[in-house]
Amino acid sequence: METTDDTSLQAVPQLTALLQPDALLVSENTARERQWEPGQRIDLTAAGKPAAARFAGSFSTSNPAAATGLMIGDIGFIQSLLVRGQRIDRI
Repeated sequence: METTDDTSLQAVPQLTALLQPDALLVSENTARERQWEPGQRIDLTAAGKPAAARFAGSFSTSNPAAATGLMIGDIGFIQSLLVRGQRIDRI
């Protein structure tokens, strides 16, 4: 498949890293503020409990609501972090 969009090629390593069960993509602003590097273990508080994840990479957006704090990960991993069990309330 031929493409002229370089961003699709840049995303491949991040998408591959996101396939790890504990991986998260994090907004570029948050990653910069926290000085996280790809592959780094990140300590979080989720559902009031300490948790750990792996920083897979960052994404940029012009949407102010998603520019800080948004994290993207495997739905099963996120459900376990948030103690949601089998309940899905957002996708």
